Amino acid sequence: YEVFIKSVNPFTFDNVESPEIGKYVRIVGLVSEMRTRLDKNNNSIAFLTIEDFTEKAKVIFWSDAYSKCSKAIKMDEPLVVVGKSSYGSEFIEVVADDAYSLDTAYKKMFDGYKIWINIDEITESDIDTMNETLDKGQAENKIYFYVKNTHFKRNYVAFKSNILVSQSNTNKLCEIFGKNNVRMILADYQKPKENKRSWDKGK
Repeated sequence: YEVFIKSVNPFTFDNVESPEIGKYVRIVGLVSEMRTRLDKNNNSIAFLTIEDFTEKAKVIFWSDAYSKCSKAIKMDEPLVVVGKSSYGSEFIEVVADDAYSLDTAYKKMFDGYKIWINIDEITESDIDTMNETLDKGQAENKIYFYVKNTHFKRNYVAFKSNILVSQSNTNKLCEIFGKNNVRMILADYQKPKENKRSWDKGK
């Protein structure tokens, strides 16, 4: 899940000096700990620990958020959390307003891939393999190719790709190009009305 996490997070969890901390953010990490209890109104609330391969972060779900998001929370799996961030006494903390599972996040949050290619290392057969093995769909997604070798660097963009953005395709692309050369493109975020926040496509 490393590519998924690095594609989403605006900072690593060990970067407590990030200027994004204190803002409304969207982060993802593997759920490593979870405890629940009842609040004074006998509604369930939850306290999570998530990890991003560098450090832990703490997530609080008050009753409304937990009621809405509890089914998305699974131990040892990625969870996308949307909420207000801060730095606590030891870890970055987020008070969650919303959360997505891995499958839901792939459907809602991405509209393509960024791929870095060194043509001294990647062959034409690698590109053929990409075209032949990746799963296709009906939606038009973007693919940004960043092409370079020792003598030049240029960008090439394929705007009308029907390649699905999925965990399966992400794994296949990492096998071809390497995990450090593949990232997902986040769908454009548009601030919604009435204080409701969403990174869903088309909202």
